[in-house]
Amino acid sequence: GYEVETRISKVTNGLKISDAVQSMLFSALSGGEKTRVILAKILLEEPDILLLDEPTNHLDLDSIEWLEGFLKDYQGSVLIISHDRYFLDSVVGKIIELEFDKAEVYLGNYSFYVVEKERRFLIAYKAYQNQQKKIEQMERQIERYRIWGEMRDSEKMFKKAKELEKRLDKIDALDRPVLQNRKIRLNQNQITRSGNIVLEVQGLCKSFGNKKLLEDVNVTINYQDSACIIGKNGCGKTTLLKMILGELQADRGSVRSGSQVKIGYLPQNVVYEDEEQTVLEYFTARHNLTTGEARSQLAKVLFLKEDVNKKIRFLSGGEKSRLRLCSLTFDHVNFMILDEPTNHLDIESREVLEETLRTFEGTLLFVSHDRYFINKVADRIISLDNYSARVYNGDYTYYLEEYRKEQARLAELSAKEEKSQVKKQEKKSAVQRASGPVHQAGRQRKIEQAEKEIEEIETKIKEME
Repeated sequence: GYEVETRISKVTNGLKISDAVQSMLFSALSGGEKTRVILAKILLEEPDILLLDEPTNHLDLDSIEWLEGFLKDYQGSVLIISHDRYFLDSVVGKIIELEFDKAEVYLGNYSFYVVEKERRFLIAYKAYQNQQKKIEQMERQIERYRIWGEMRDSEKMFKKAKELEKRLDKIDALDRPVLQNRKIRLNQNQITRSGNIVLEVQGLCKSFGNKKLLEDVNVTINYQDSACIIGKNGCGKTTLLKMILGELQADRGSVRSGSQVKIGYLPQNVVYEDEEQTVLEYFTARHNLTTGEARSQLAKVLFLKEDVNKKIRFLSGGEKSRLRLCSLTFDHVNFMILDEPTNHLDIESREVLEETLRTFEGTLLFVSHDRYFINKVADRIISLDNYSARVYNGDYTYYLEEYRKEQARLAELSAKEEKSQVKKQEKKSAVQRASGPVHQAGRQRKIEQAEKEIEEIETKIKEME
């Protein structure tokens, strides 16, 4: 009935599933469209327990924010696997961290988890140190008892040593706590400085057939800017990057790179020319290095021992991204362009990438839906909306505040305009109502006057006869 239609409309609108997509065969949909349709189906079923595996993948920022609101109001239980830290901060109230031999529970969101994990580590490490001191003291005392036993030929000292050894054996030794696992370490060698203006985009326009994507886009990127391009799915973010890289021709407008700019590009889906090469073969040939030099660089991104002998075609998406990032930083590029750089990376690798890019001495331009990552790395937001670009000089939180202010102002102006139109209409109606009786009375007087004049004329005619 009506209620079902309303629920379907709410979910499909929230997840940007258009009428055109709804009318297509499921087999004809893209990977991202299939994911959104399956997610919509699950949400509409309203099960008691909702299991979601990376639900924010393939969603734009508007859809992610809608999903956050939906899950906050959801009446059942929700179990989520996600690397989207901003999403976890917004939605979850409990985090379960799986390790090789145990699961740790944290009663809070992601930010609470980060602080609490470090606090627990410090407590555990202090307990470990205290136990190690105690063990060392007991071992020294055992050694002293034995020395004294030999010096004095004392069975009593040997007996004490054995008793202490038994006590030592009964101690349940604590494992050394580890706060962080191995992380990637990207190359941070000196890079050549570019000019002050790194990139200038003027009057850029692009359409595909009748579908307009970009119209009169103007953007300037300066030295050491860290700019993030955001926008809805299909608004032209990747298209803009491709035009900047020269891979796609603009219909109108210009793209100009500054002086001494060396561009490095990390695409959303990394592809290598010869994926039959091993990791070591690729890196050695690409950078003209010895095997030892290549191994040293690859170890920084966790390609260790036999990992370097894996063929590229067998690498995961995250491993391919790690290899390309290692190659880019080794090339000393000073203008890095990245398209969804956190795709395929786990949280720890994302944090390392954030730290690396924050200390990067060059200029950054990237597309991302990872709001936590954007907040950490970006100092400018380029929002693509309604075919044009709007620049905000701040991180994602600043952009969100400004955007909401703009929407509030527009809503206020719209309300004022609507109120003004209503007042004008009411005034017009009032004038019409007020003028109605007066107009009728005037007309009646004219009729009476005309009748009187006709009567006078008829009287004169009779007299003349």
